[in-house]
Amino acid sequence: MSELPTPYLDGPVPLFPLPNVVLFPRAVLPLHIFEPRYRAMVGDALAGQRLIAIALLLPEHEGLQHTNTAPISPVTCVGRILNHEQLEDGKYNIILQGLCRARIRQEHTDGAYREAMMEQMISREPETDSIHRAMREHLNSTISGAAFQDITVTEKLKALLTTHLPLGAVADLVAYAMVQDVEVKQSLLEQLDVVERVEQLVAEIETLGRLIELTRKARGQWPPPTTQN
Repeated sequence: MSELPTPYLDGPVPLFPLPNVVLFPRAVLPLHIFEPRYRAMVGDALAGQRLIAIALLLPEHEGLQHTNTAPISPVTCVGRILNHEQLEDGKYNIILQGLCRARIRQEHTDGAYREAMMEQMISREPETDSIHRAMREHLNSTISGAAFQDITVTEKLKALLTTHLPLGAVADLVAYAMVQDVEVKQSLLEQLDVVERVEQLVAEIETLGRLIELTRKARGQWPPPTTQN
């Protein structure tokens, strides 16, 4: 994979608050934009750096989701619009790719949509090659578990572990693809220490594996059949 472009966060970045979505760097998110304020947001983004920050709406947003004051997590993922299609009615279909973690420093809520001044957050990779290799192997063995063997995305994620991508980037893509709980995803987005991020991710995947096994046992689909010689 190629290096991600570095966004210039010297001006306000449009904020797109969503209730059940956490974007990670390098991950790709398709979006259908239909609200007038967010159609304006996309149009303005396309005329500029094509940047939009995805922010997670907090649980207490109920009743405020259509305002510019609904509470959001202060740590976001800034993405860049890779592709877009404007429909005849003015709506958009866009593909957004995450570029970097960023913390909201100052928010502007007076316009049609929310914007914020952002500060990029940098991950801390493992200090030694031995730790890096050990954590990579730990993550690989976890996603190679029997519960995930018939899941198509597993092989693609395992292949990522053989690339030159930084461990933090691989962990982000695994989290985006495999973690179901949006609050856990947000916690992983906020974790800058890559070793701790991987440990938390592994624990979450192990829990998911156990749930898959229990579900399959309840359906009589576990353990997988073995070949008799």
